[in-house]
Amino acid sequence: MQRASRRDRALVAVLSLGAIANFAALGVAKSRAYTIPPPTPLPHVFRGCQANFMPDDPGTLAILPHARITTVRYLASEAAIPTDVVVIASRDPNDMHTPERCIIGSGFEIISSDTRQLNVAGPDGGTWALNRLLIRKDKEQELILYGYDGVGTLGGSTVLARMAMKLGAANRKPSYFVRVSSPVVGDVAQTETQLMRFFGDLMRARRSWETPNAPASGVK
Repeated sequence: MQRASRRDRALVAVLSLGAIANFAALGVAKSRAYTIPPPTPLPHVFRGCQANFMPDDPGTLAILPHARITTVRYLASEAAIPTDVVVIASRDPNDMHTPERCIIGSGFEIISSDTRQLNVAGPDGGTWALNRLLIRKDKEQELILYGYDGVGTLGGSTVLARMAMKLGAANRKPSYFVRVSSPVVGDVAQTETQLMRFFGDLMRARRSWETPNAPASGVK
């Protein structure tokens, strides 16, 4: 019993120290003035699709004032199903967010939520942990894949990595939130296969649109 009690006290102490360190890191991060990264030069033509660059949403800019937000719709033709890409580049760790709350706030219902691993072979490849969301509004369904690049892990913990990011230099190299989505027309599995291929090609080409010398791989 005493051994179990000592173990419980040690666990509580570790969790308490972690919480204190995280709040301290958050306080340091909030007091900083982060510089906005340069424009993200996503390709104007990608996989045979023409890019239509979308204007910034004032509401999103108000929520993420330190971020560079780039939104592109890729279309092979006017009749084609669009593939939307959103890249948020930021030095502020608070901008590496999860979009579920925003999705629900926009009137969408999250039908299912899951994770996938994206493996891209070759010298410009890497491995990324992706989040998969199937959402619905009225009768329309949309499939979303999103993940992060340049955030990484520290000692196997993304939480510790974000804490280190908060404590790091305010003008460090940017990290990236990357979201790819498409309406579901027909089979969900087929839409997912196409999006995974698109996401893989986009990340293989990331050196052309990420800030030079940014970390080369994602979460492994």
